[in-house]
Amino acid sequence: MTKITKAEFETLPDSLKSKFKAEGEDYILDEPSEDLEGLKRSKAEILAEKKRIQEENEALKKFKAEHEAELAKAQEADLEAKGKYEEAIAAKEKAWKERFDSAESEKNSLFENVKRERLENELVKRGALAERASYLVGELDAVTELVKGDDGKYTLKKKGGIGDADEFNSMIEAAKNDQKTAFFFAPNGASGSGASGSQGGGSAAKTWNRSQWDAASDMDRTAFSQAGGQVKD
Repeated sequence: MTKITKAEFETLPDSLKSKFKAEGEDYILDEPSEDLEGLKRSKAEILAEKKRIQEENEALKKFKAEHEAELAKAQEADLEAKGKYEEAIAAKEKAWKERFDSAESEKNSLFENVKRERLENELVKRGALAERASYLVGELDAVTELVKGDDGKYTLKKKGGIGDADEFNSMIEAAKNDQKTAFFFAPNGASGSGASGSQGGGSAAKTWNRSQWDAASDMDRTAFSQAGGQVKD
């Protein structure tokens, strides 16, 4: 027989109080003993299940935390690897562009040198004095271009023009007749390869007035002076 004190009885839930009856100052269980054992077992099983659930929750929390940490570490590693890859690609592209720009600049420079040489040779053929032709190239270089034709050959033409040969010829003839550039040519109009700068004596090609001198560039003045030119006021 199970007996509890009044104080213990007061602590029981109402569902269990109905199973006890008063006996003097105490209370006794008014049910078979096997029911009490079942009650004890049920309570123990509930506590065990609760403990098991708590342990599983703790284990799940730990696993989740570890998984999130590993995931964050992996993502960080991926970002770092991606950053290094992109950095390497950018470096390669920069190096390639620098090599390309350098090669392009060198090619353009070489092409310009070829154009100037072709222009100088052409001017000498057309009457420019050999020792003065390079100065005349400085005057005509900006308005002349070397163009590749359909036959694959390069031809000197007037820049910005219609591109025919007569147009280029007219440009050279205009230079011969312009007082500013006429002294670059042989006075008799012959090929400049064998012409002498002293021919023609006091021809207009070796004489400038003061306004022509003032309007000329430093390079033109130097070439004019070296050619024996005189300035008349």
